[in-house]
Amino acid sequence: MEIKELKKILEKHRFWLNNDDGEKADLYGADLYGADLYGADLREADLCGADLRGANLREADLREADLCGADLREADLCGADLCEADLREADLYGANLREANLCGANLREANLREANLREADLREADLCGANLCGANLSNSKGLIKPSEFLNRLEKNEVGIIVYKTFGENYEPNKKWIIEPESTIEEVCNFDRTNTCACGINVATKEWILSETKGEVWKCLIKWEWMVDVCVPYNTDGKFRCEKLQLLKVVSREELE
Repeated sequence: MEIKELKKILEKHRFWLNNDDGEKADLYGADLYGADLYGADLREADLCGADLRGANLREADLREADLCGADLREADLCGADLCEADLREADLYGANLREANLCGANLREANLREANLREADLREADLCGANLCGANLSNSKGLIKPSEFLNRLEKNEVGIIVYKTFGENYEPNKKWIIEPESTIEEVCNFDRTNTCACGINVATKEWILSETKGEVWKCLIKWEWMVDVCVPYNTDGKFRCEKLQLLKVVSREELE
């Protein structure tokens, strides 16, 4: 896209944001390869599918912008405000997101491989299915720490107490013996961006009460089995493990 045309679009967008005569920026699928958009005000702009490879978006305001499927490989988004932006399936390979505000951003299935997320704000961001392989998450904010999450759960001298239902969404493993004192096992997917994957999916009693309707089992993860627990980055109370002991069926009244 020609620089003059881009400037005209940005100017109209600025007027639109100020409720003046103007027009919302429509940059759907636009070729913005290497564009200099330093500090640009692109709030709520349509950048869906745009080619922003290597673009300079340092300190740009992209709050609530539509960047779904955008190509942001190697883009510089240092200090950019992406609060509640739609980045579903966006390619952010090698992008610089240092100190970026990604609070509430939708990053489902986004490619963040090798991205720099150092000191980024990821509170309430949706990272389900995102690829964070090799990403720098040093000092990032908002990601749930497994130790802190698990420390809030009920405990006894043997391990932590969790809750589970069977057969409500998926058929249970045919090898499991579902009865009191039985120990069940399953291979666990340790991808923390995946909120529901293979393994024995368990939850807090609060999650069970609000999200399920079936028979509830009180269960135990022994201390020595804790190394095989996966807590998703933004869990709402559900996580998974490789080994679990079933204790007993409990009524919902007992949980409340």
